[in-house]
This record gives sequence, structure tokens and C-alpha cells, in this order.
Amino acid sequence: MADPISDIEPAELFKIMRIFGVTRLLYKELADNDNSKQQIYLGSNFSVLSEIPCSLVAASGGNFKTSIDLRWIDAEHPERACSAPEAKLILYPQYPEVRLSGFLLRCPTAPGRFLQEIPKELRTGERNGRILFLGISGSVIYAWLALKNSILSNHCLSRSPGSRIIGCFDEYTHETDTRQSLIEKLTSIHRRGWIDSCRLDAFGKCIPYSSPNAGGYTLEAQFGIIPNGNSEPDFHDWELKAHSRDILTLLTPEPDGGLYASIGTADFTKRFGHRRDADTFYFTGNHRVGRDCQKTGLKLVLRGFNHATGKIDDPHGGIQLLDASMHPVAEWSFESILGHWGRKHHRTCYVQVEKCTLPSGVAYRYGSTIQLGQGTDPILFLASLASEKAYYDPACKVSPDRGCKARNQFRINHRDLNSLYHRFERVQLTRHP
Repeated sequence: MADPISDIEPAELFKIMRIFGVTRLLYKELADNDNSKQQIYLGSNFSVLSEIPCSLVAASGGNFKTSIDLRWIDAEHPERACSAPEAKLILYPQYPEVRLSGFLLRCPTAPGRFLQEIPKELRTGERNGRILFLGISGSVIYAWLALKNSILSNHCLSRSPGSRIIGCFDEYTHETDTRQSLIEKLTSIHRRGWIDSCRLDAFGKCIPYSSPNAGGYTLEAQFGIIPNGNSEPDFHDWELKAHSRDILTLLTPEPDGGLYASIGTADFTKRFGHRRDADTFYFTGNHRVGRDCQKTGLKLVLRGFNHATGKIDDPHGGIQLLDASMHPVAEWSFESILGHWGRKHHRTCYVQVEKCTLPSGVAYRYGSTIQLGQGTDPILFLASLASEKAYYDPACKVSPDRGCKARNQFRINHRDLNSLYHRFERVQLTRHP
């Protein structure tokens, strides 16, 4: 029988979540073995890292752990929430899977009696109607539990039994189809044809802009996006990526190990790069796993990743750049890659952009076909590196006029983007209503 304190209508839950600034709501039906002792199972891959905000990922024994800011909403006083300071995600690469741990400890508002271990004789191994809600508000996660046969539980199970649903809510009155909203907006932008190069200033005012990366800023301006450099998706839960070439940059993390981390970008570039003139050095070159790069003489390898199984064998391994003596001169630990991949890649929309110079100045127009990637996973990125689809293509520079510029790029050809997502589709935008 449902607990009367938590038996509320969906609209009431949305209202409560709005108090805490929640913009996305996840929910999952729990099984018998989802409890404080056995942890709560969240997924069979590491895409959870792109869905749930977390802290730095750290290798711990044979697993990875990352703390999360989880707060249980007080069922009796829903205007307040208390922290569960021991809450963390544990990533088990050998399966792989992700579980939520420590979610009850030292939290007075946590519904502990409903999340205890069920005696073996009463277990069925099936989902049992309890629904865990996780509301995302920036870096904070607000939790609520609905019990079996409650109004909330029945509402969720009638929509999609047993699965975890991600919903973006418009004023918390109805669930918004963000994919369709995105397509409709891009269709409108495509129909406009050439758009003068621009961006939004800090006050949301559209101003002329002529930088080489103006294609992306001009697209964002049409969505009302003010450039801010944060890690949140651009449009609801979608990240926008405007591209004019076949090669796309995926991420630009600095090495956190090897000689590079010890001596810094400038000295590394001078030592392993090539000299343009007396005082200018470049460190560039296409580095693919298992191959020697002719330009630098270095080899890119994956230490601790099993390409055959698609799993991490050694959480303390990483992506390494080796010299002729097989010493790592630069390394990106799995910890840093798992943390860097981040939420921005979870739902990504790739938009082709063209550039031209008109009498009025530079202008851009956006293509009739977009590509939507959903459900990314840092393990898929590592697999893409192992299969030589993704690669390391640095553009580090040291010069007397501009000093030191670090740009450690991992890139991929546009045709191979599908290797990074569990779901990837091409959508043709209609030119006419």
C-alpha cells in the first residue's frame, strides 16, 4: 500500500521540483535488488555520466567512483531538501554497469524504510512498482521516491513500464518533446537562408561578429543562447554543433600525466614539435592508435582498454603518447576522459553550415539535413579510438607574439560520428510547411 505522504499527483511533483530549479527529470522503476545494501542499478553502460552531474571520476581498486550532490526532498515539508553526503556513482567496467551508492547515509529526509534490503524469501527478481525520481538542477540532484500503486508510480508505468525516461518540462505542466522542438526550430532557421554573422552579448542583444568560429555563434543566437562557456547543453537537453568541414573536434583535454604534465605545453612543444622559424614551434600531426606518427615520431596507444571486449581492463590506464623508447611523454587517464566527456555529448545535434561574403558582410546558412546523436558513452569514444576512427590531432603553438597556445584535440571524421552514440539518425528538414 502506498505511503499517503508521498502519494501525490504528477503536477504536484512538478511544482515541487520547480521550487528547486529542476530542468530535467529522470525516473526509474526499481527492482527488488535496488536497495541500500546492493545499491541502485542505473544502467548497463557509462552514458549515465552524461545524464547525471557528478564530480571528478577517480579509479578505486578495479572500479571508478564519483561523488554526486544528491538531496532528498522532505515529503512532509517539500519546500526543503537535505543532503545525502555519502551519495556516489560506482562504475563497474568489468560488466559494465553503473550503480548509485550511499544514497541514504546521514540524510534525515531519505525514505530509508522503503529502500532497505528485501528478505530473500520475498524477492521476485522483478521490478516492483517503486519509482525513483531524480530532478536535475545544475550540479544538484533532487530525489523523490514513489511507492507501488501510488498515483505517481501508476502514471509513469502507464507511459513506459520499467524503463528510465528523461523528460524536459515546460513550466512543469506538460512534458516537452525536445527533439521535435529542436527540429522545428532548425527548419525555421534553414528556411531563412543567409543570416548575417552575429552573436548575443551578455544582455541578449544581437551584435555583429566576424570571428572564424562565428558560424556556431550565429546559430546559437537564433536560439537565444548567450555565450557563457558552461557545460550545460545549449537547447533544453541538446548540444548544438555547427560544422563546415568533414573533420570535427570532439574534445580538447590537457594531458594529466607523462612528461607533458611535468614540463608544460611550451617546453613540450619545443621538444617534440617542429620549428617554423627561429622562435616559433608547432606540435601537430595525425596520431592514430597503434601507429607511429611520421611528423612527431610518437605513437598513440590505449593502455588498459580491451578493444575485443570493448571494456576497460585497468581503471588506472589511459590514452598514452609514447616515444621511441616506449616511455609515455603524454597521458590522458581514463579518470580524466570519463570526467571530460561530460553531459554536453549526451544529446548532440550536428548542423552543416555554409559561409559566404555578401556586400553587407559575412553571412551563414544552415543545411537541410541534420544529424542527431543520443546516448553517448565515453567507452564508445575509447572504442572509436581503438578502431582508428577517432584520433589525436594536436595544434599546439609557441611563438614570440602570441606566447604559448595549448590545443590537444581529439577529432573524428563526420562519416564516423555514429560510432560515438547508441542511437544516431539523419533528419531531413522540410523547406516548406
